[in-house]
Amino acid sequence: MEGPMNSMRMGFLVACLALAGVRVAAASDGLTAAECEVWERERTFAESVAKHDRTAFLGHLNEGAVFGAASPEPQRGRDAVVQAWAGIIEGKGVTIEWRPHFVSIGADSRVAMSRGPFVIVSWDTTGTRKYAIGEFVSVWTRQDLTSPWLVLLDGGGPPPAAATEAEAKKHLGSAPTSCPRR
Repeated sequence: MEGPMNSMRMGFLVACLALAGVRVAAASDGLTAAECEVWERERTFAESVAKHDRTAFLGHLNEGAVFGAASPEPQRGRDAVVQAWAGIIEGKGVTIEWRPHFVSIGADSRVAMSRGPFVIVSWDTTGTRKYAIGEFVSVWTRQDLTSPWLVLLDGGGPPPAAATEAEAKKHLGSAPTSCPRR
């Protein structure tokens, strides 16, 4: 839900990040090579789900990952995340597609955040499809500059909102399909 309060919250968040020395990069600004590394890891993470590749999904998770991080019932640890996502990874009655739009790397170059749109599609035994849209936020870490980025925290904003198929396509289409480098 857009409104003055959400705009104020976003402005406050951006101001806090700026004061903390974090560069917030929108895809329209162009991303640095390092930010594109995170963008690409987020993309391949989404691809692992789209391809129903449990092994690739695992390869993106930090051992201490927490999903649903900003919720009353987070999944804590790689095994709990994989168990909670098993049906989604297998594509049993539900799929989720997402795309990074914004990427930020903190002053500590081993911590990054990505955010972007997601679309959930679910269907019943008759094949009737329902769509829901929202925004995800992922926090990525790596041990050093040569280590792969691994998702540590994953959470979104408000609960997903019901949408039509056209609205879902438009929502996902708001983020670029490849990392826009500077």
